[in-house]
Amino acid sequence: MVLLSVQTVSIAWSPDVALGIRNLVYSLPFVFFGLVARYLAREKPFELQSIVKIYCIVALIEPALCILFRLSPPVERAFLTSQVVTHFMNSNSMATLVSSGTISVMDPEKAGGFLLNGNVAAAWCFVNACLAFCMVSYTSKKNAWKGVAAFYAAAILFTGSKAGFALLLVAPASGWMAWKFFSRRPTASDVLVVLVGLGLLFAFAQLVQSWLPESEFGQRSAMALQTRQLIWSRAAVAFQEHPFLGQGFGGWRRDFMAFGAAARSAGLGIGEFPAHNTFIILWSQSGLVALVAGVWLTVAVYADVLGGMSRGRRLISAAAFAAWTWIVLHGLGENFGLLGDPHFQVPLAVLIGWASAGPAAFGDSSKSSGVHS
Repeated sequence: MVLLSVQTVSIAWSPDVALGIRNLVYSLPFVFFGLVARYLAREKPFELQSIVKIYCIVALIEPALCILFRLSPPVERAFLTSQVVTHFMNSNSMATLVSSGTISVMDPEKAGGFLLNGNVAAAWCFVNACLAFCMVSYTSKKNAWKGVAAFYAAAILFTGSKAGFALLLVAPASGWMAWKFFSRRPTASDVLVVLVGLGLLFAFAQLVQSWLPESEFGQRSAMALQTRQLIWSRAAVAFQEHPFLGQGFGGWRRDFMAFGAAARSAGLGIGEFPAHNTFIILWSQSGLVALVAGVWLTVAVYADVLGGMSRGRRLISAAAFAAWTWIVLHGLGENFGLLGDPHFQVPLAVLIGWASAGPAAFGDSSKSSGVHS
């Protein structure tokens, strides 16, 4: 709420007031659904389980489409250019993105299902994989729900998200470590497993690093990194110009358009790019206080989620920890914002609200929670 209050005040010096209001309106579902999930976890746990189960089953159409569209780009293009798509996506945004040629999923190497960005689709799939995995504790069909979670996670590999490949290893590992080290006193074997895992991860990173420069994937990754470095270098200059108040909502676009125009006149092919970093976005929109509030909120969510480990919700807390880690890390190079893209705000809010509820009305084990099929 502190962050939202600061952002509300910053509308006063924003070039684009409508964008500021839109940002605040889009943030409200996260707060609302987080509070609703927390209430249901305390007072009506079985109702919450039922809602999540139905949602996770119905939402399987999104990862299925990601896989289908990646395997058959013509089918994806036909879908995105058909009248059917207007029932699922904003037609104005769709027309603008397609006509400008900047739409992420029109690249045959990417797929987003109902979503227009492969990175957003990857994050959406992982958050829902975490939510589905929580159901393992509240059903007799444990293997079936593990399969549902695995299907969501597998779809990430078909989105074409470069960050998604790496985070598919890092984020689940972070949740596992949180479960091992915060739900109880870690044993020597736990520490050994972590050290071996870190060693294997380092070895894998070295192997990938040696392979990347010669691959098309590596070349695309290098180009994306170079673009972001250019964006962030401009952000450093902008910070020196407006350190305390930031640029206000719409200020980044205005500033970067001027920077891009000057660069193009000098022969550099620089277009219009968003900030591609959660904390740069917070500073740019609402200033230094918003940046500090964003860092505080990031830490507070981790603390709240880890607190659930000692209140009988170990699996849910570990899943929420992994999902939040994905959003925080992925947001360092994308434009999700701290509360996530509107498309996956609801499942993320439900996860965090569920994990951070007060004294547990039920535990993570089937014996303490009751088992529903």
